[in-house]
Amino acid sequence: MRCHDSTTTKSATQFFAVALIVLLTCASTQVSALTVTEFPVLTPSSTPQGITVGSDGNLWFTEESGPNIGRITTAGTVTEFAAGTRPFYIVSGPDNNLWFTDFAPAGHIGRMTTAGVLTGFFPTLSGSSNPVGIAVGPDNNLWFTEDGTANNIGMITTAGVMTEFPIPTPSAGPWGIAAGSDGNLWFCENLTQKVGRITTAGMIMEFPFPASTSLSTCGLITSGPDGNLWFLRTYVAGPLSGSSSIERVTTAGVFTEFPVSISPNSIGTGPDGNLWFTGIGGNVIGQITTAGVVTMFAVPPPGQGANGGIVTGPDNNLWYTESTGNKIARAALSATLPPTIAKAFGAASIPVGGATSLTFTITNPNAATTLTGIGFTDSLPAGLVVSTPNGLTGSCGGGAITATAGSGTISLTTASLAGSASCTFSVNVTGTSAGVKVNTTSAVTSVEGGNGLTASASITVAAVLPPTIAKAFGAASIPVGSVTSLTFTITNPNAAATLTGIGFTDTLPAGLVVVAERSPRPRARAPSASRPRPSRGAPRARSASTSRGRPSA
Repeated sequence: MRCHDSTTTKSATQFFAVALIVLLTCASTQVSALTVTEFPVLTPSSTPQGITVGSDGNLWFTEESGPNIGRITTAGTVTEFAAGTRPFYIVSGPDNNLWFTDFAPAGHIGRMTTAGVLTGFFPTLSGSSNPVGIAVGPDNNLWFTEDGTANNIGMITTAGVMTEFPIPTPSAGPWGIAAGSDGNLWFCENLTQKVGRITTAGMIMEFPFPASTSLSTCGLITSGPDGNLWFLRTYVAGPLSGSSSIERVTTAGVFTEFPVSISPNSIGTGPDGNLWFTGIGGNVIGQITTAGVVTMFAVPPPGQGANGGIVTGPDNNLWYTESTGNKIARAALSATLPPTIAKAFGAASIPVGGATSLTFTITNPNAATTLTGIGFTDSLPAGLVVSTPNGLTGSCGGGAITATAGSGTISLTTASLAGSASCTFSVNVTGTSAGVKVNTTSAVTSVEGGNGLTASASITVAAVLPPTIAKAFGAASIPVGSVTSLTFTITNPNAAATLTGIGFTDTLPAGLVVVAERSPRPRARAPSASRPRPSRGAPRARSASTSRGRPSA
């Protein structure tokens, strides 16, 4: 027996099913798998629909057939609170309460605290309103759509004061609503193939879909991470009947269509910065990048049903409702990390004309996932070129390494690395002009892991300095005719550059001459019979050299 009093609760930690779901189709994404955990809702056949993150850090959802508002912790504990007659979509308000639409002809907007106390159930001003979508506006009021014959956009303050604004197109069938990056509210017109924009002053402008031979609907809408609006479109008549798409519309009203394989029923931004959507058919949920690349992931049957909701939880997982399966599902994204890159010069400094190595190391940080299509480009800064010859050593996962001698580019393409593997290769580079050269690669990339980071290194190319010269006399003063030394010292001031062809000339001033090399004084020899010995006191010849001339006596 279930009590309908708004403060009566049912609470339990549920048994749950866990399934690891692998990627079905390849796309440019870092998500390789989802780990899906399902938590049954307490009330049977309660048809869970909208879901939001509450100010208390829990997930809150509506049970259209309960009729309840449900709360689920990130650990999976479900609690139910009786509320309304057909609670449909829900949002966390600026007042930290939960606000929800009651999808019934009478039409109400409900307010509930995070303690599960229903503190307001406000009737819409128009009859047959069937309120559907609800969102917080930039004015901190709650804005909602009225799908019934009322054909309005409604606004309610946190105090419960309500205003309604008629949509210009009759029977538009407004459905989802979201705050745009332009400070306005944007809504889908489910029956007239238009998207509408309403200012916080209530001025409405409508944007028709591009012309088509097929009739389509417009469901939920959300503001994407790129500042555009993204909504769900399903073709219901004409040549495209039965097909669906995710649509992007700019705040200027420019539409772009991206076909998908299911009939989508909810959309929201995921923890990876992409948009995620649920839908009918195939037991899958989808991811779409802001560039429009779609990837589908399998999820446990029976799937989401005709309506539903999806949101990023406070635990950074995706949470979505399964109206058919009567469950709340948590999807943890398993990310394939991109490769990493590091680089280093073989020396901190080289002279102009000198060379050193430039070494690259690429690593796959994933333990169990092989990365393919690994590549990067390194454009050398001005003043550095690939040496001739290039001195290439090493390899990288069977990839093609390009380093043309004399060029300014080094690149790697189509490499593959097994889990936790790395590769290293080196190329010689030559400095052609002086200065500090900062060298940064492009982002390293792979098919499975997407784009990684860049790598940087710097080297100083020093100008080649000329030799220095120093000279010194051996004495500060000498008399005329005396000799002293003159010493020259030549120095190469470059640490790494060899200087060749070194030379200089020293022209001595008047009064200084280079002394001819002296002949050694002959040793005295014994007298011989053939050579008479001079008598003592006789004059003897002398020889001598000086650095300065002496006048004759």
